[in-house]
Amino acid sequence: MSAKVLFTWGILSLCLLGGRDLYGQNTVAAAGGQISAHSGTVSFTVGQIAVLAIESGSGKAQEGVQQPLDTSSETPVDAGIWMYPNPTVNASVNLKITLPNPETYTYQVADMNGKLLAKGSVKEQVSSISLSAIASAVYIIQVTGGGTTKTFKIIKK
Repeated sequence: MSAKVLFTWGILSLCLLGGRDLYGQNTVAAAGGQISAHSGTVSFTVGQIAVLAIESGSGKAQEGVQQPLDTSSETPVDAGIWMYPNPTVNASVNLKITLPNPETYTYQVADMNGKLLAKGSVKEQVSSISLSAIASAVYIIQVTGGGTTKTFKIIKK
């Protein structure tokens, strides 16, 4: 037999004997879900690589490769909030907010166990936060306002 006849016979055999059910890879997804809203439905999957649709009288399941798409265009919070110097050897750190209405922001100082040590309101664009009453250690300062929260890890020497 010639190579052409063998090749044709092989392709026909694959099609007739269930070639549509052959899979190179198959998996069960690690996680996923579906979110519906008035404008449509979005489904997501983690770890899924096979493509297959299964239907029966009681329902339908559809597998498929889903590509991530990030359409977020949010401005990073840190673009307008800074804390310095870090590490500090002074009794205070400076908080600088260049976002609109800095006087609407508040701050909280906590230790690494989450115990609240101090809190206050931001008075102006550059404010000083006193650390004189606390020992040398690593602290968390959380700044909240304008619908955003920014957390800083400050080292007091």
